[in-house]
Amino acid sequence: TTASSQLGGKLVNIRVDRGQSVKAGDVLAEIASLELQDVQLELLRSHLDGELWNGTLARLRTVADSVPKRMLLETEGRVRTIETKSANLRQKLLALGLTAAQIDGVLKTKRVVDALPLRAPIDGAVVDFDRKLGQVVRADESLFEIHDMTQVVVQAFVGERDSARVQVGQTARIRLVAHPDLEV
Repeated sequence: TTASSQLGGKLVNIRVDRGQSVKAGDVLAEIASLELQDVQLELLRSHLDGELWNGTLARLRTVADSVPKRMLLETEGRVRTIETKSANLRQKLLALGLTAAQIDGVLKTKRVVDALPLRAPIDGAVVDFDRKLGQVVRADESLFEIHDMTQVVVQAFVGERDSARVQVGQTARIRLVAHPDLEV
């Protein structure tokens, strides 16, 4: 499988090398993305708006007898809208690759995470990547190729002349170009 960033940006950190074993969820690289910062800032703004409107709603409820019912209902509606927006932004950041702890840290410290972690989708070995630090990458551009080493898949093509002699389930011998002495 391949690992690619969901957002475009600049490659700022590579944490693995070719041939290294990785587990699903391990961070392979980090990508600095303005889109990531925009989403985090939007979440922070929504969170702060939520605190403001929750405080307003609490004050209105204490004096509910002296304010119009409509004002109280509108404020409750605004609070629910902001809570929904915050939940959606949080889910979006989780889908992009941030952890719940990182998102909570953004809300507590009011500082955004600088780089988007690119995580391994499966357990396996990193077999290929051809990027350099500082290189700009596009969204959904394949950056790392990871092979699952628990199973071997051999794909072979048989010419028309030989196809009559090949049966499904037949034992075959293979020899790898990279290891000519090895016959399996």
